[in-house]
Amino acid sequence: MNAGLVVVASDGAEVEMFGEAPEIALRAQDAAPLGGLAVTGAVHDVISGIVVAVPLGTLAHDGGSAPARLYRVISADQARGRGFAPREATPFVGREDEARLLADRWARVLEGEGRFALVAGEPGIGKTRLVQEFKAGLPADEQRVIECGGAMLFATTPFHAVIQILRQGLGWSEADTPAERLAALEQALGLTDLNLDEAVPLVGELLDLPIPTTYAALSLTPDQRRQRLLASLAAWVFAAARDKPLLLVAEDLHWIDPSSLELLQTLVEQGATSRVMLLCTARLEFRGPWRTRSHHTQLVLAGLAARPMQDLVAGLVD
Repeated sequence: MNAGLVVVASDGAEVEMFGEAPEIALRAQDAAPLGGLAVTGAVHDVISGIVVAVPLGTLAHDGGSAPARLYRVISADQARGRGFAPREATPFVGREDEARLLADRWARVLEGEGRFALVAGEPGIGKTRLVQEFKAGLPADEQRVIECGGAMLFATTPFHAVIQILRQGLGWSEADTPAERLAALEQALGLTDLNLDEAVPLVGELLDLPIPTTYAALSLTPDQRRQRLLASLAAWVFAAARDKPLLLVAEDLHWIDPSSLELLQTLVEQGATSRVMLLCTARLEFRGPWRTRSHHTQLVLAGLAARPMQDLVAGLVD
């Protein structure tokens, strides 16, 4: 897979592409391992915050251009999402009022009043950019920030976004052993008032951790397991905000899986007295399953006015 400029020609029946980009894509395909996916550096630079990839070397090609970097995609990055890709931010213009409103809501969180804010708008209108600007204005190391997001490919994968939250919140690294990850989970759940003999196996199984035999098997129906798992997850989130206020960002709720949305609903409905701000983004068609409460805020982003749009374009050109 490659990205670049192409010339497209069509005679009405067939479409042909010309240029260096499709030629490199074909050669990358030949270099890909059997059953694997290879991408060039042009693609990797965009998706590196969304997938786990390892270098495959370089791909020489005809012409005067430098050899293309090649990567093998291993898996989706469970701990990160679309908003984490290392792309250059666009200029921030025309959303100053919305940014100030989010800052005001955060100030209430610092006083011990939980807040939920939903930023809604059409695709590409600036929802993620507003969230980025808000996060950039927070003092360093004075709060915890955990980020997750929905994705079209994982919209039906149970607890996909929840697993992102857990992996970040537990501070796991790729080098951690299963035993180290289990210890981190036990320590985190130990900050709650939960029954650890029940909570650790429930959450551990969700994270594919081997559960020691010191934990007895749980005699619960599937519905009981689900409800107690959700309760354990919510208790962990609220406990995580006791020493530092917590900003939990959940992007693209229109694609979030139903199980993760159920947890977010619990946080939305029960978070009024916690030091947690749940900041979400969604397209206009999204309808949350929760009732509106006094600690909720919804921002609907409209298109930029003419002058801010000119400033945005000028910033991109510069």
